[in-house]
Amino acid sequence: MLHGIISIRQEPSEPSAIIRPERNWRTEMNQLIYLIGLIVVIMAILSFFGLR
Repeated sequence: MLHGIISIRQEPSEPSAIIRPERNWRTEMNQLIYLIGLIVVIMAILSFFGLR
């Protein structure tokens, strides 16, 4: 659960001990799906106003 937050061997004051969430393939896929969905919604709104 706390994997990747702070290593036991590092001092908390070291710059490399800054809390950084790990980015895995699920995060990348979720961002891609969100981006594609956002583009589809924008295209639908633009086509709706374009047809009126």
